Amino acid sequence: MHDTAQSNMYALDTLRHFSQKEMTVSVAALPGQAVILQNNGIAVDTRVGGRDKVIFSDIRLHNGLNHLAVWVVNDKGQSTLADSFSVTLSNRRSRILARPVYSVAKRKGLVALTFDGGSSDRGTRHILDILRRAGLHCTMFLTGRFVEHFPHLVEQILSDGHEIGNHTYTHPHLTNLEKDGSNHKRAYVNSRYMYRQLNGTDSIFFKRFNQHMKPYWRAPFGEINPEILKWAADLGFRHIGWSAHCDSWDWVADTTSKLYRSPQEIEAHFLEVEAEKGLSGKIILMHLGSERKKDFPYETLTDLIQRLQKRGYRFVKISALLQPVTI
Repeated sequence: MHDTAQSNMYALDTLRHFSQKEMTVSVAALPGQAVILQNNGIAVDTRVGGRDKVIFSDIRLHNGLNHLAVWVVNDKGQSTLADSFSVTLSNRRSRILARPVYSVAKRKGLVALTFDGGSSDRGTRHILDILRRAGLHCTMFLTGRFVEHFPHLVEQILSDGHEIGNHTYTHPHLTNLEKDGSNHKRAYVNSRYMYRQLNGTDSIFFKRFNQHMKPYWRAPFGEINPEILKWAADLGFRHIGWSAHCDSWDWVADTTSKLYRSPQEIEAHFLEVEAEKGLSGKIILMHLGSERKKDFPYETLTDLIQRLQKRGYRFVKISALLQPVTI
């Protein structure tokens, strides 16, 4: 834990006490003054000064940077920054969570079939029916908007035994990869933005289903960089990508695109990858929704599952694939 402080005192004195991930701030404010405590620009508590000191106790600190500020408001409504300081929490767990996962070594015969859910549900019920008949349990990465718009499908996903990870709230571009091929973050992306995208989605999910999402997230379009990964890790989420050559390209709807694959071509692609490189420990990317009007990718999903099973593969959730990894 690292503490740096810069003070501009205004009729008060602050005392700080740290304990693990919590802290207490004691403020000697003048009677009648309103004292506001902020963490990373968000007000977390407000107290009114009296004879005794104002005490903000059990302030929860986030992993990473916590910039705390104490504001004093007088009886005329004028506010003054009285004190500000930063506390950075760093631990082994956060460092591990900041490492993205694309595959897991030494997981012979295990493969993770994952699905992203963004704005469309076209085909979702068919996919869930196929997985149910095959007895498979997979990991689904859902956006907050998917959860809001299709709660009945999310309920079915949970009922079928799948696990749900975080796919942000609005499915935004996080880096300039699409613009110039770089991984520089977009101008609007910062720690607070990631908080809203990830914690906001998890809060929506918890409110509806009384449980949190799994501690995994997948960036829209796979756009990440070390800074974005760290912000997500500070919130408790580890990035789960997909393995090389394991993007199904099922989201491509334009039949004239060079990336377009028919259902039969998707199946043939993965069987070819398995034959040449193997799929043990690999993560396959598919989608719950499709903008296609025909040739839906799920049309050959049953056959693909059965043929890989005959080759000795067992489909598992991300949590099972990561089981050997100690955090």
